[in-house]
Amino acid sequence: MPVQPGGGFEVCDSGVIHRKTASDCPSSIEPDGSPSNPTATDQCTKNSDCTAMPHGYCTTDSPPGLPPTPARCVYGCVRDSECGAGFLCACDSPVGHCESATCTSDMDCSFHYMCMQSYSTAGSGCDATVQFNCGPMCATDADCGPVASFAFGPAKCVQGNCVAPGPACGRPFLVHGAARSARPVRRNDWSDGAAPDVTALSPAAREKLAAHYSQIALMEHASVAAFARFVLELLSMGAPPDLVDLAGAAMRDETRHAALCFRFASAYAGRNVGPGLLPIAGTLEASSTEERLLIVLREECIGETVAALEVAEAAEHATDATVSAVLRGIARDEMEHAALGFRFLKWALGTLPGIERRTVERSLLAALAAELAAPAPASATTEEDTALVRHGMLPEAVSRTVRAKALSDVIAPCVSRLFEAPAGVDGMRYESA
Repeated sequence: MPVQPGGGFEVCDSGVIHRKTASDCPSSIEPDGSPSNPTATDQCTKNSDCTAMPHGYCTTDSPPGLPPTPARCVYGCVRDSECGAGFLCACDSPVGHCESATCTSDMDCSFHYMCMQSYSTAGSGCDATVQFNCGPMCATDADCGPVASFAFGPAKCVQGNCVAPGPACGRPFLVHGAARSARPVRRNDWSDGAAPDVTALSPAAREKLAAHYSQIALMEHASVAAFARFVLELLSMGAPPDLVDLAGAAMRDETRHAALCFRFASAYAGRNVGPGLLPIAGTLEASSTEERLLIVLREECIGETVAALEVAEAAEHATDATVSAVLRGIARDEMEHAALGFRFLKWALGTLPGIERRTVERSLLAALAAELAAPAPASATTEEDTALVRHGMLPEAVSRTVRAKALSDVIAPCVSRLFEAPAGVDGMRYESA
């Protein structure tokens, strides 16, 4: 995200944000300041209510255009030492916030490199991961070739910094068509399970694996919210108890997956990693049956199937015993979640009258056709990928191939089966789609 003036941050004419020198950020917090649009469920009414930690202020923190959320206390920073190792204080309004970093100023970087804000843009609608790293100055993708090598193929020039295209994600948590997830923060209560063996890995490989598993963990964490919403929607549609029970079990699976992946991310990063606050404003707004079924198609039937097959492929190639065992378990669970999505669609279509059913079927087919038509960018596999693959991180070329095969050979045939003769609603027995 953009940073505000101060703290040694500079914005180049090209839009690159870097930190020339490290200094304190300003704070414009006013004790009597208060958020607009107060609600009955506000946790605070003015900035002076927020005293649990330094630099607290009261805010709704609602995205533009969405209904206000209850006001809550948020705590910021003015200097790097308040953020801890692996983070810097990025100047913001009304006060700075802690942002992941491997450098604190240009002085930490080699000649021709700057401490720059970089965005690793993930596929499948994942949010961008923001971090300050020592990066080379660039104007086009071609400028990155001689100076940068990444696990997911050729480096890209994004806002003047050479960054890697991100890995394909699992199931997104979609709100108004956009994926949402939390930001990574320092915490240890979301880490569970055994850690991989990192002793033979280079610092660069560990950094990439930490980013990879942080991204996966954040997606699994967001999936908990996706299934929580799904349970409520099942109840609102009068779904049978077995579907409700399976959705609740899937939510517990995703919680466990997130904790396992945050454990991996923490081990590779050498510091505790966990999820920050997940923005949920607007997630329970009323939607039509067609919109609900389209979300399930994208989130579960497509997202979970692709995630399951990618994770299974990664597990096959992983040589770290802990990584392989965890990924195999996640793959099994994700495939069950995908099957749940198809079972729900089969049931829901069977409840619709003929005209509405045909309209919804056309929408589902159009959404699938759009996924099938999406281009799969080519990328070469590098020697550096070998160490990463041993720890469950597939090259982008392999992930893209798995996704394409999943869509054409698994998902498309299953969607076609949905449009066979409608199934009965009451007392039906489900078969895997």
